[in-house]
Amino acid sequence: MTSLSTKPSDQFDPEHEARLQFLTWDRTPADIDSPAHRARLARWTAVAGATFHPTAYVAAEAAIFTTHLVLGADSWIAGDALVRGDVEFGAHCTVNRYAMISGKVRCGDGVRIASHVSIVGFNHGFDDPSVPIHMQKHESLGITIGDDVWIGANAVVLDGVNVGKGAVIAAGAVVSKDVPDLAIVGGVPAKVVRYRGQSSRRDTAGALMRLGEAAAAQWPEILARFREDGEYVSREADGTVRRSARHLNDAIEIAAGFGALPEGLDVAVTLEQLQALQDPVTGLFPDPHQPPAAGQAQRDNGLALYNVLSVGYAIEVLGGQTPHRVSAVELGARALCDWLDSLSWRERAWGAGAAVDAIGTALYFNARYFETGRARETLFGWLALKQDRVTGLWGSPTPAEGLLQPVNGFYRLTRGTYAQFGAAGAQCGAGNRLGAAQLSQSWRVFGTDLYGLQPARYRASIAAVPQADRSSPGRGRGDCACRDRPGRRALGGGCGLCLCRRPGNELAGHRDVAERGAPGGRAAGNCG
Repeated sequence: MTSLSTKPSDQFDPEHEARLQFLTWDRTPADIDSPAHRARLARWTAVAGATFHPTAYVAAEAAIFTTHLVLGADSWIAGDALVRGDVEFGAHCTVNRYAMISGKVRCGDGVRIASHVSIVGFNHGFDDPSVPIHMQKHESLGITIGDDVWIGANAVVLDGVNVGKGAVIAAGAVVSKDVPDLAIVGGVPAKVVRYRGQSSRRDTAGALMRLGEAAAAQWPEILARFREDGEYVSREADGTVRRSARHLNDAIEIAAGFGALPEGLDVAVTLEQLQALQDPVTGLFPDPHQPPAAGQAQRDNGLALYNVLSVGYAIEVLGGQTPHRVSAVELGARALCDWLDSLSWRERAWGAGAAVDAIGTALYFNARYFETGRARETLFGWLALKQDRVTGLWGSPTPAEGLLQPVNGFYRLTRGTYAQFGAAGAQCGAGNRLGAAQLSQSWRVFGTDLYGLQPARYRASIAAVPQADRSSPGRGRGDCACRDRPGRRALGGGCGLCLCRRPGNELAGHRDVAERGAPGGRAAGNCG
């Protein structure tokens, strides 16, 4: 605040004077012209090299120890603020209580300095370790702060920094580099969060555009850097460079993101190579460079599961399809639940979530290219019952890593299930729900008793799902498998997961229902 109160101050008021040490914006013209204030300014003019505009005000308890000071029109310095060194303030500047301005500092007009801010326009020399720091020469590059700048409480501005016009420095920030005009900076060290005059959404869109442009320019060089003797390699989590099928697949997907192919890639040959990796019995993709250990089941091998995503998506990107049904995931309810229960939810929820990601993706490939049974319903039912209703996560935090494991497991798990099948309903913690209905409500089990839960428990809540959420004119359900037909909308399983409840659609595998002409089946591939 810089406006002056009109409260008269014809005589000394101790309570009002004490108030001005903190709430200096309450000063009045009479306070500025009072004999006590004029005497203070005269003393600082004599001993501190100070020049004050006639409308400037300095509280009685301010600590002024400058060799040169300029305080512009309508500016003020609160009590217990420390100003020392070579300092200039323009008009309408405010220095709140307990702020500290030291060294060579130049402030423009309208600079707002909150409590406990430190602006340090000098530095100790410390480069020579053989000389104690207190004996090394001080350095002073100086700090320049432009017009209309707001510096939040507890922020620190270090020597040599230029703060641009209209900038905002967030509370607690440590500014060690120049701040652009109109930038909002925060953090330690301070970084640009966004710019004034731009909404956060527009700024985010702009940042994403810049990121995309940078990635488009850099991706060919990045891929070339990790190519050796015609093959792609990369360091793995332990820092070791190993050959793996995933590196080629990653290169294919990166290039596809920019409408291109990796340099020198023969599509037909590569498709044949990738399709040959699939085990015809299990449908999984053991890595030829890092095969499962002797006696280890393929489904217990992380790479054999991960390559369902890695190889499968690369095949799709190149215009092919997985040659075999992934039978390893087409299990009965008890067998699939036993598998899910056995995953490392307590010790390594990240890995457990990755396994669910692979299971969901395998079911997607089955639904899209072959046929699938009821395993999807079991999977989503299990997830509904096992999700923590407080955190919204699956799995447990660990003493060493806290929530790192379940949070990353959440990302992998939901990517391969809810996101991939276009499903709504996973809880987001503390009872906050995503989508039209709670998971256990919207993913009902058609005509079955899953874990002893009667379908009647779900039917009433399904009726609460808005009709618009069940189907849309001219579009298939998001969980329809009929992607190759007009009207299909999203990836996913068959109509065993549909909410439309049309006669005949309760049967798993809407594609077959439609082709057989069953009631409710639509040749166009729409359930709704």
